[in-house]
Parts: sequence; structure tokens; C-alpha cells
Amino acid sequence: MTSKVKHTRWLSQQEAVKNLLRNITAVLDALAEEVGNKKCPTAKGLYSFLATYRFIAALHLQADVLPHLALSSSKKRMSCSW
Repeated sequence: MTSKVKHTRWLSQQEAVKNLLRNITAVLDALAEEVGNKKCPTAKGLYSFLATYRFIAALHLQADVLPHLALSSSKKRMSCSW
């Protein structure tokens, strides 16, 4: 089986993580409201996963690391273009 190397858009991931980190409280509040009002099992599962220390810590770690990966990736791309 052949696997293709995928180009990762580090800058896009960085922005997504940054936005989620900035809005995590609102996201958790909205999910909690869905669970409380509509008894939505999907919202309950998402809330249970997103509200953990492990997820929040990983989100902060990604927010710290991704800017460096994005910068490194863009420098590498620029040095490879002729």
C-alpha cells in the first residue's frame, strides 16, 4: 500500500486552535446549554471530551507550538521555490 505525503497547512491549524482557545468558554457554555435544554447526546459527548484538563492542556500546547511549525514550514517552502 502506498501512502501519499500530505501537505499540512500549519498556518490554518494555528488559526483554528487560536480561535478555539479564545472561544472555549463560549463553546462549552453552548454545549452545556444544548445538553440541559435538548438532552442532545452529541453535545454531551463533545462537552465531556472538550471540558477535560487533558484537552485544554493539549489545546494550549498546540497554541504554543503551531506558530513555530507554521514559521518553519513557510521558511522551508520559500527556500525550496526557485
